[in-house]
Amino acid sequence: MKTKKLIGILLSAVLVFTTVFAGAGSVYAETETPKDYPVVGAIKSDEGTMKAAAETNTDVAVTATSMNVNKTAPMYSTIEYDRSKLIYVRVKIPKAGAFAINVTAGADGVVGLYDSLSKDAKLIASSPVYRAYSTEDYDTLYASVNKAGTYYLIFSTESYAETQSFLRCYYAPAGGTPTVSKNFYGASPKGVNSGWSYYKITTAGLRYLTISFPDRMKSNSLYQVKLMNSTKKKNLSKGIIGVGSGKSWTTYAAVPKGTYYVAVKCSDPMYAINLKATKVTENSGSTRTKAKSIYKGNTKKGLITATQSSTSADWYKIKINSSQKVNLEVITKTGGYNGGIRISVFRSGKTKAFGSSDFYWDDPASTLQLYTSGYGGRLSKGTYYIKVQKYGCGSGYYQIKWK
Repeated sequence: MKTKKLIGILLSAVLVFTTVFAGAGSVYAETETPKDYPVVGAIKSDEGTMKAAAETNTDVAVTATSMNVNKTAPMYSTIEYDRSKLIYVRVKIPKAGAFAINVTAGADGVVGLYDSLSKDAKLIASSPVYRAYSTEDYDTLYASVNKAGTYYLIFSTESYAETQSFLRCYYAPAGGTPTVSKNFYGASPKGVNSGWSYYKITTAGLRYLTISFPDRMKSNSLYQVKLMNSTKKKNLSKGIIGVGSGKSWTTYAAVPKGTYYVAVKCSDPMYAINLKATKVTENSGSTRTKAKSIYKGNTKKGLITATQSSTSADWYKIKINSSQKVNLEVITKTGGYNGGIRISVFRSGKTKAFGSSDFYWDDPASTLQLYTSGYGGRLSKGTYYIKVQKYGCGSGYYQIKWK
């Protein structure tokens, strides 16, 4: 099956004008090159060296188009080739990342990307291509490179008839600085599941981060994520976070003001990452004696950051003037290597919690029913303290409402 889609990029130009003559056991195609498509490529001479095609008088290079700048790359046509001619196209990439080369082939064949044209040239990636029968019919060659430079795309075919192919070339960088809340197309620096790519985000204050991968190449894509400090040397997540379909390709973290890097390693050569920073106005107490009151019907919101200790906490209190039912509605958005956010409830004068609940990524919300034994599901008169703290290596956002 031909590739019809490359993470949101559609091929939508009129590409090939073909007349097909069918006979017994043979098909011949006559291809006309539209005049407004640049012709690129060089051929292999009889001496075994590459030279510029006589028709062009110059070896024009294709510059890969950043997927974060322009979603439609220029269309190029190769020079004519057949089974006796091995042709190449020079392709320039400005930084480490991944190529995605859409090829609308004039005939069945193979396309390979090499690091040079020397006898010791290294094959970076290759893919079969199949003759196109429509303007939206193309195959995609993916290839990761760990440095900027010029690479060589070589076309070959077993067809006796001369043909031409058409191509668009895109690249996604291995890391960068995404615009907050917008998709940024990134890539692995050394191929799938090898090497970390770093995406920078700077927060103006206390924020919770939503880290998501909204545009992926496979339904079973799996991403490994770390939240790093400003020098990329300290892993604030403490370990590696697995982000896949079970988490809807999303994880969270909370951080104070500063610069951070989201490190990504994944099973896709290309993907879209979206980093969102959300401000939360928090009014909590830093100790039990400074606990802030929650009144019935009111909601408190707060953040437990990746940088705070497991002993620090946010404190709130509720006051019950008469025995009554008390339900606390809790919603969380958490992430981390393990753990999440823990909420514990204490009676005034007691140092041991009479109840606690842990909230993590697959259990983000619940209603806590507070009651005193012997009171028929009601909470007895008194003051109660609510402690919100880090559980394991988790961090993120929470809100508590006294319903």
